[in-house]
Amino acid sequence: MRRLSAILGCLVLAATAVGLPSAACYRARDLWNHTDSTTTGELRSGPVAPHASVVVRVEPDCG
Repeated sequence: MRRLSAILGCLVLAATAVGLPSAACYRARDLWNHTDSTTTGELRSGPVAPHASVVVRVEPDCG
């Protein structure tokens, strides 16, 4: 995901908007920070600097 705004903010995105199947839960791995998270709703990043990128691997199902 990439921010094109000139101010600090978070990225929010529906998993189905990027071609993932609808699921009750998603597991996300931040490939640069080596952190894992789960969500039952929208995919959200932490703070992202202006014009910065976040690389995340997302999988349906948290099991």
